[in-house]
Amino acid sequence: MHQSSPILDSLSLVRRLSFSTDLGRRIYGLVLPSHDQIYNTLLGICLEQCKLCKSRKVFDGMPQRLFQALRTGKAVHSQSLILGIDSTGRLGNAIVDLYAKCAQVSYAEKFFDSLEKDVTAWNSMLSMYSSIGLPGKVLTSFVSLFENLISPNKFTFSIVLSTCARETNLEVGRQIHCSMIKMGLERNSYCGGALVDMYAKCDHVGDARRVFDGIVDPNTVCWTCLFSGYVKAGLPEEAVVVFKKMRDEGHRPDHLAFVTVINTYISLGKLKDARLLFGEMPSPDLVAWNVMISGHGKRGCETLAIEYFLNMRKSGVKSSRSTLGSVLSAIGLVSNLDLGLVVHGEAIKEGLDSNIYVGSSLVSMYSKCEKMEAAAKVFEALEERNDVLWNAMIRGYAQNGDAHKVMELFMDMKSAGYNIDDFTFTSLLSTCAASRDLETGSQFHSIIIKKKLTKNLFVGNALVDMYAKCGALEDARQIFEHMSDRDNVSWNTIIGSYVQDENESEAFELFRRMNSCGMVSDGTCLASTLKGCANVHGHSQNGFYEEALKLYKEMRHDGALPDQATFVTVLRVCSVLSSLREAK
Repeated sequence: MHQSSPILDSLSLVRRLSFSTDLGRRIYGLVLPSHDQIYNTLLGICLEQCKLCKSRKVFDGMPQRLFQALRTGKAVHSQSLILGIDSTGRLGNAIVDLYAKCAQVSYAEKFFDSLEKDVTAWNSMLSMYSSIGLPGKVLTSFVSLFENLISPNKFTFSIVLSTCARETNLEVGRQIHCSMIKMGLERNSYCGGALVDMYAKCDHVGDARRVFDGIVDPNTVCWTCLFSGYVKAGLPEEAVVVFKKMRDEGHRPDHLAFVTVINTYISLGKLKDARLLFGEMPSPDLVAWNVMISGHGKRGCETLAIEYFLNMRKSGVKSSRSTLGSVLSAIGLVSNLDLGLVVHGEAIKEGLDSNIYVGSSLVSMYSKCEKMEAAAKVFEALEERNDVLWNAMIRGYAQNGDAHKVMELFMDMKSAGYNIDDFTFTSLLSTCAASRDLETGSQFHSIIIKKKLTKNLFVGNALVDMYAKCGALEDARQIFEHMSDRDNVSWNTIIGSYVQDENESEAFELFRRMNSCGMVSDGTCLASTLKGCANVHGHSQNGFYEEALKLYKEMRHDGALPDQATFVTVLRVCSVLSSLREAK
């Protein structure tokens, strides 16, 4: 009788320890209210989820404290010592696992040192060190495992590789990879997935891909790790290919993968693909909705951005400050004041109107709807202010042509000690350009030089525009030539300035130079150049017309879509050339 009792007791203790370990892992680290009823409810939920209703007696008479699962486990451990039960094998492993998962490092280490260890006990210790953020302990313990002639299994490698991934320790990761090859585990989907993850997080996506290609029947985790690796490496198109193939192979990407691909489609300008994929999501969360709203707004599809916002509200998902900021930007661009007022009301209802990001978006929205009084009220009501808010207010007055208010706010901003940055100067220079105030614009230019902002693209464009509109075309050209970086706005501004100055030959030379340096001409630039050519009188300029038409045809061939103004100008050029066929 006494011979069989310890065996039965041992199995019973293992079951009890397993229960305590699982519950301890679930509730460890939670900060709960001291109210007994709340704590009892939590324990009931844990029991129900773990399907351990028959073990409810374990909790009878429990004091209402958070770590009772650990205390129960310790009691079971003590009982095993009192009964003289041999703490080796499964029972010993269960005790180590209990202390490890409850992050009781000293207890776990003390008991572990007394054990006749197997790979399961080592894995429990490695997992504990990994979960509490002791990567050094993970790696030294892994070495000790080999020194004790214990053969690691797939779980061992997974734990150690996840540590290497977190610490981006590529050197150790490669050594572990070699050990896996020797043991024939590299092609295993469990170990292979951990390897793919390690290489991806260490920014070696090429190695991650090679490991992935060698895995026999890669599981969802393997696919997800490879996908994440391409995203992290800044290779969105490759990530999309992996995502598609993953789905073709019957794997279900997680929610984050869906959102990432949708965002990738939007960044690549594939809005239709983004919408189709979004439509496949069973229940989009706030992050997914925000990606659609923000992405469409930034891509010039303001109406669709607003539509997604309205659909999100219908679905019952509450807006965040990011949501409101994005939709307010779209509303401002289409000047839909009525909807702007509705969103403002929602911001007040949700207590987000005092948020500085939402406040700045409201200021911009009202400014674009030409309601500067409302913008000023929002600005004044905000207790917290930053550079973005000040710039939004200054830009609003600049856009609405109130030069006096722009200068007044600029002085207030400067007096309050806020940083005057490139966005501020862009607004200030646009005000000077609109009012043809060369003197003030030149003064701002001096400050820009002192602040070393002359190489900033937006500031450079604003300076070119200001000098050109103030009649100082030579100064504008000098700034343009000294710009280290130029975009379409830079070229459009300087070319348009020469056309306005009736210097068509120089405008055309700049246009030709723009195309020769690899910059893709847009409709605005082409229309401006063609307009200049069309204004030239005399048959001696026919060469300009013919070359302009040639460039126009090349643009169409490259897929550029000219706007209505460009088409009208082209027809005018054709009329000068008396070319009915070209006009058709």
